[in-house]
Amino acid sequence: MRTPGERLTFSMRPILPDPAVLNLQKQQRVLQSRLAALRSELETVQQALQIESSNRDDELEALIVKWRRVSQNAADEVFTGAQERVSRMGGIKAWRERMKNDSARWEQEEMESWFGNVDVEGADLDEDELQARKADIMGEIDEIKEGLGEKQRNLRLDFTMDFMLKTLNIDLRTIGYDQLNQKWTNG
Repeated sequence: MRTPGERLTFSMRPILPDPAVLNLQKQQRVLQSRLAALRSELETVQQALQIESSNRDDELEALIVKWRRVSQNAADEVFTGAQERVSRMGGIKAWRERMKNDSARWEQEEMESWFGNVDVEGADLDEDELQARKADIMGEIDEIKEGLGEKQRNLRLDFTMDFMLKTLNIDLRTIGYDQLNQKWTNG
């Protein structure tokens, strides 16, 4: 033991580690790294085993069936009201005409707002170029309308569940609707 007045003295010569100790320390770091990797792999395998042995798939299937039924019931409710409204409008043909008019009105407003704001935005277009672009765009719109008009003439004239679902961008397979037989599927 040291006495209170006694001082420790350190020599200034460096302590050289024993090569055997250095080698053992290196081996220890390698083994610790390998142990950490194996623990991680064991944890992953245990999670996979737990998932495989669980009945989670059955739960998910039950939830899919449940929410498909809920969606079908909601679609039935919406369909009843929508069918009545379409009938009051004069049928599917009148509804399509109204949708076409609404679309044309929206396109016209968009064109007017765009062409009305050209000067405000400071675009470098002269009046002739502006009119040429407007004519090109209007021509493209007319071609699209003609194509849609041809498709609409080939469509049925009754308001059906599949028509409503497609109009609402609902995938028939996802919600479980058979377009051919016009009925809900069970699975």
